[in-house]
Amino acid sequence: MAVMAADYEEMKARQKRCVCRQCGNELEIRMIIFCQYGGQGLELYCPVCQRIEYGVEEELFALANKFIKETEFNYFLDMPDDKRSLALNKAKIGELFSWLFYELGLCDKDGLTEKYKILQE
Repeated sequence: MAVMAADYEEMKARQKRCVCRQCGNELEIRMIIFCQYGGQGLELYCPVCQRIEYGVEEELFALANKFIKETEFNYFLDMPDDKRSLALNKAKIGELFSWLFYELGLCDKDGLTEKYKILQE
């Protein structure tokens, strides 16, 4: 049971500091039932997008938004240029930035590191 409590605490911490990769909304912890025969679990969930969402650091979402606006980035060229395409682009860039920040040591499993905060000063 201790492992489950630790997982819940980690999920709760992630919920507090992360937002949905597509819309930037706050995430909720919900019990998701995958099938009627016992497949369920706690997951981070976006009530706006109505989907299970791991999320991205709030600062990285804002940075992804800024990047898309300033560069007119569009990863999904075959899609109409609408709200859905914009949301998917935000998710894609947020995911890329998240990976990059982890690789550079600016982010870890507990969020943005001191190294990142020092660079911001």
